[in-house]
Amino acid sequence: MMNKRQAAIVDSFERSNMTELYHAYHSVSARKMQAWENCKKIYAEHETRIITLRIIGANSFQFSAGFEFTAPETGEVRFCYITKSGVEEWDE
Repeated sequence: MMNKRQAAIVDSFERSNMTELYHAYHSVSARKMQAWENCKKIYAEHETRIITLRIIGANSFQFSAGFEFTAPETGEVRFCYITKSGVEEWDE
């Protein structure tokens, strides 16, 4: 069961159509590009992806991203949330 914060994040994810950094920014710094490459690496490590990686929120300093995936060991749908602070995963 998701808490309110997690439910709000998933809701923002579902409303997002930003699948590349240029959807969120006109100009992308090298640091943001490296962070986005790290997000894509995390996404690629989850072999049973359901929905593509999306940017959930962005401001001039940082962005967050996420994707849904199926846990191979249980078959349950999970959510992966990526921020500057780290990676969180939870059941939907």
